[in-house]
Parts: sequence; C-alpha cells; structure tokens
Amino acid sequence: MDRDDRVDFEEFLELEKISKKFNVNMSHEQVGGDHYNVKIQPFTYIKANNLNYFEGDVLKYITRHSRKNGKEDLQKAKQYIEYMINNYEDLYK
Repeated sequence: MDRDDRVDFEEFLELEKISKKFNVNMSHEQVGGDHYNVKIQPFTYIKANNLNYFEGDVLKYITRHSRKNGKEDLQKAKQYIEYMINNYEDLYK
C-alpha cells in the first residue's frame, strides 16, 4: 500500500468522528463486492455533507466506475448530472 493509499491518523480520527455521528461503523466490510474499497465510503460522505439523492448517486457512480461497471457507471452519473442541470431551479430553490 502506497503512502497515498493510506489515511493518516488525523484523517482517520476525523472520519471516525463522522462515522459515529451518523452511526456508521467504518470497520465493517462492504456487503456484496469490493467496488467501494475506498478511504471514505460513499454513504459516509453523502451523509456527512447532506447530499441529496441525485448528488449522492453521482458520487456513488463516480466512485465505483473503475471497479465495477466502467463507462456504464459514468453514463449513469452523467444522466443524474444532466437531470440536476435541467431541473436546477426546482431542486435548489
């Protein structure tokens, strides 16, 4: 594991604080596959930053595209981004 692939201790403490706030145990293994084998689980990031459904799905598909469905996941993310652009006023009043 390269240094860039590791979370430093201060980052870990901050992530642990966020995970406790949202009742997320970061030490649990992902259920079903390893396509979210990343420093911060999308769920934790989405909850910590109060992202809406569409923003969360964009993050999810971008995070996993290189480990799961490749171009298809990028197209799904694009579809959600286009929806957010086309409905911006309704979504972000």
